[in-house]
Amino acid sequence: MKSLVKSNDVRFTATRKRPIVFSLFLAASLFVLVAGISGAVYEFSWEWVEARRYPPPGVMVNVGGHQMHVFCTGQGGPTVVLCSGLGLPSLSWGLVQPQISQITRVCSYDRAGYAWSEPGPKPRTTLQIVTELHQLLDTAKIPKPYIIVGHSFGGFVARLYSTLYPQQVAGVVLVDASNEDTMAMLPAKMKAAELRRMQLEQFLPYVGYFGIPRIRRAIFGLGQAGRSSPRFPEPLLREMTSLMLWARSFGPFVDEINHILESGEQVRRAGKLGDVPLTVITASRLDDVPDGIDRSDFYNWEGIRVNRLQNQLAQLSTRGRRIVVHDSSHMILGQDPEAVSDAVKEMVYRLRRERSN
Repeated sequence: MKSLVKSNDVRFTATRKRPIVFSLFLAASLFVLVAGISGAVYEFSWEWVEARRYPPPGVMVNVGGHQMHVFCTGQGGPTVVLCSGLGLPSLSWGLVQPQISQITRVCSYDRAGYAWSEPGPKPRTTLQIVTELHQLLDTAKIPKPYIIVGHSFGGFVARLYSTLYPQQVAGVVLVDASNEDTMAMLPAKMKAAELRRMQLEQFLPYVGYFGIPRIRRAIFGLGQAGRSSPRFPEPLLREMTSLMLWARSFGPFVDEINHILESGEQVRRAGKLGDVPLTVITASRLDDVPDGIDRSDFYNWEGIRVNRLQNQLAQLSTRGRRIVVHDSSHMILGQDPEAVSDAVKEMVYRLRRERSN
């Protein structure tokens, strides 16, 4: 009899625990569902508001079935074409473009899927991006020849465009541009950290549609964007970061990252630039030492990047030269925009003198 009572107690306890566990699971599922729906509503509501608050400053051009945004200012030639870095909209040139437009025509644009431009075909390799840029410039009837200016990953775009369409390019300016040998030369710990960061970024297209990056900015403010671009006035910085948080932008951004090695190989196979006038602008330092990275490795890499990889870029042309911007890190556009605009202006004047002789 005693054992029977114990057995009944066990069965009663088990049946009582099952509803509790099920209820907790149901409550957690409902919370996740409600939070996800709320985040998605929050994201699309803000995108609707921002699409009206921040209309495209330029024109939309049909490029192979999707619309791309290009913004041109100034008059004269050669035309300067500005190619942005990974994840950056055309507004990243917001302090540089007005200065260049004082002396010549200058155009910035948003790659497919960024800011106001609609997503384009995949994969998002340099070759695909250059093909679209060529169609954009041709369809928009932007006058040739061009000085192609590329910041960071935009340096790949500038280089490949120059080798594929040399008759259209009068000069090239690379602004702390990417080098296809970077990943191979990174110290082991820094390479592992970079790969981990790339793995985490794979989730951006998913969390973006639930408003998580936007909520994070609302809580923590402009953060690294403000620190890396102290010269940007706050309205410009807020508009730029808002456009970078549009959910549809994360997919193209991640796809460019996933094909970064292939993009680098496409640029490598294209070869050098011949005798095209080339200016390489180099940041003198990196940002702060990342957590978990040895300071010795970090500063050793900084020396390799400045003295070797950036110097390799200057040697791509028989008319290459290099400018080191002191006390500036990678986002030169927001730290020393005059260094960029002055270098571009100098090339414009040089090309005009050569043409007049």
